[in-house]
Amino acid sequence: MSASQPFKWTPSRNLPAKPPSFAGVGYDEMLQRARSLLPAFAERAAQCEKARQLIDENERDLHRTGLFRVLQPARVGGAELDLGIIVEVCAELAKVCPSSSWNFGNLASHHWMLAYYEPETQDEIWDVSPDTLIATSLAFPGGRGRKVDGGWEVSGRWPLSSGIDNSDWNMLGFQVRDQEDGPVVDNRFALVHRSEYEIIDTWHAMGLAGTGSKHVACSKLFVPDRRSLSAWAFNGKPHAGSKLNPGPLFRLPGGDAGSARWRAPWPAGRRWRPRCRWFRAGAGGGSRRPIPAGSCPGSTRRRRPGSSPPSWLRQSGWAHTPPVQWARRG
Repeated sequence: MSASQPFKWTPSRNLPAKPPSFAGVGYDEMLQRARSLLPAFAERAAQCEKARQLIDENERDLHRTGLFRVLQPARVGGAELDLGIIVEVCAELAKVCPSSSWNFGNLASHHWMLAYYEPETQDEIWDVSPDTLIATSLAFPGGRGRKVDGGWEVSGRWPLSSGIDNSDWNMLGFQVRDQEDGPVVDNRFALVHRSEYEIIDTWHAMGLAGTGSKHVACSKLFVPDRRSLSAWAFNGKPHAGSKLNPGPLFRLPGGDAGSARWRAPWPAGRRWRPRCRWFRAGAGGGSRRPIPAGSCPGSTRRRRPGSSPPSWLRQSGWAHTPPVQWARRG
């Protein structure tokens, strides 16, 4: 396939035939929709673990309610909500089916990641179906890539690609070196269709079996420039997708998007810290133990009296978001 040739693909059978728009659906409504799924997810939890993947019934429910699209740009029918919706929905679903919770959190967040790619790449996926599911493997050392005309040649084998059986696409992390034995100069993502890689069934776990976190492999795969993105794009600064998706959700640094939530006010002289809302599953799979805030990045830095929030947070736009939009609900 040439670098300029559009990739023609057919979406999987579980995607809605006529995708609705969830633009305008609010935070509290989405959280209530998640809670409405708990009885059904609880009933199917054992089935999900036995299947060793996100079962079709749960996937369809997450599509129907729009939960997969809570972080998707509103311009394509996504809800484009506060980042915290991912954390709170995960916490609700994990009460009854931790595996489905894990897959929801992973797959929903990849709509957010796709919004950082070139507009042409976003259209290549969302024009076919805005409900498209995209898996990832963030194990960058698992892949190697070298620059070729019009794109990248990528090879590797990656672990822990959760939700891969349900996904039409995958974002595979790979490393770039100027020389074979030289230092890593870049970590990048390769967005590839499921027809271009091999799924290796290695996931026979005692816990979270229903996440289907299998290995994936490819060899000397050509990936056009438009479908490769440096991990540095997630630094809170303008990126390839900024013109299409200018909202504050798409100006948030990626490392903190994955681990923490921020809220105001920050009293002068107090330590500023991300307010973690991730929960570790207990022995029974349903109990919740909050991760201590002190384990978050930056939690030991002290703010000077009268000073502003950190510069990277101000640049992201979130420091200027009205607190009611991003403070902890409940």
